Amino acid sequence: MIVSLDVAQRIRAELLRVKRLRDGVLAAARAGDGQRTLAGAEELGRALDDTLGLVDAVLDAVEEDHPSGLRPQPALPRVPRVSAQRGLRAKQGG
Repeated sequence: MIVSLDVAQRIRAELLRVKRLRDGVLAAARAGDGQRTLAGAEELGRALDDTLGLVDAVLDAVEEDHPSGLRPQPALPRVPRVSAQRGLRAKQGG
């Protein structure tokens, strides 16, 4: 099975959500806000569960296509996720 662009985008969106929640928990902890830290940590836990559920669904689909297990694939080159505008501004010093 090849992971569709839609599935890859959903996984990326979930991971970005987890990252934002983590940042919020860290900010609350640094500010000494225990209540907000706890609430954020609970929400972060739910987001991680959602993300793992999505990844498990993808793995189940792959397993159906290849019952013997996951087949190793060559790593794809990583492309930085920096917008062209932001990269251009950085090069221009602004």
